[in-house]
Amino acid sequence: MATQFYRLLGHCAVAFNGFLYSTDLIVELKNAGGTQDFLYNAEKLHHRGESLIEKKTDKCGEDRIREHALHFAASEAEMWLETVGSKLRGKVEKSTISMVLAKDLHAHDHTVTVVAQVMRALSTIATDPTIANHLGEPRAVKDILARGNAALARLIKTGEIKMRPKEQQTSFEIFAEVDAFTKTASDWLASLNNMANQITTPELCGWLGLVPQGMGIQFGGASFGVERHGRGQTQSPSKEVKPCTGWSIGRQGNSENMGPGFIK
Repeated sequence: MATQFYRLLGHCAVAFNGFLYSTDLIVELKNAGGTQDFLYNAEKLHHRGESLIEKKTDKCGEDRIREHALHFAASEAEMWLETVGSKLRGKVEKSTISMVLAKDLHAHDHTVTVVAQVMRALSTIATDPTIANHLGEPRAVKDILARGNAALARLIKTGEIKMRPKEQQTSFEIFAEVDAFTKTASDWLASLNNMANQITTPELCGWLGLVPQGMGIQFGGASFGVERHGRGQTQSPSKEVKPCTGWSIGRQGNSENMGPGFIK
């Protein structure tokens, strides 16, 4: 169904925004095999996806419970963005903060805007040491990334629920259109990710909202319910230490988990 609908829309929006502002990024992607038409297809996919959100509401009506949950999740993500901005104020130029938070990115759908902005912030922090260093010690940066990723995961999951058909709506044509869009956008994103893996300047990936495997600070999680956790692990890496809840790189009283933490 529409499992990654808002994630895909966010990637399209943040990538196109990056293409508008970074000629170096375009050069690197073209060197990796990307054509002008391929890159700017991000804008077409972005607009197509947003039109499906409106069409879904038009055909199925507004579900206020789902909408409320989505707005609440978006508000949490925006609070995380504001936290990042407040930590950077006075340490870097205002224009740099604007780039990190993608303040000039304004999609027609507000949720898409927030998803794209969080993607930009996460990828920039992870790939640009200058930005990360202004946010604190490595442990604090890891914590910030984990919280942001948790908020993003919650928002995307809530968007997935919004785009699901109710039992009596499964035969509606709009959901077949959503499926077709998801397939097309997924293929485009997979190709973009392959190109991003060939980028030689990690900081440029910040513009894309992508962090290729092995580049920069790795982050992610198995659950949006574990905020300070890098990977949602509850098992210690040491066989001599008993498992416990909340292995969070030493933030919750685990005396065995000292130093930089076991998550690398």
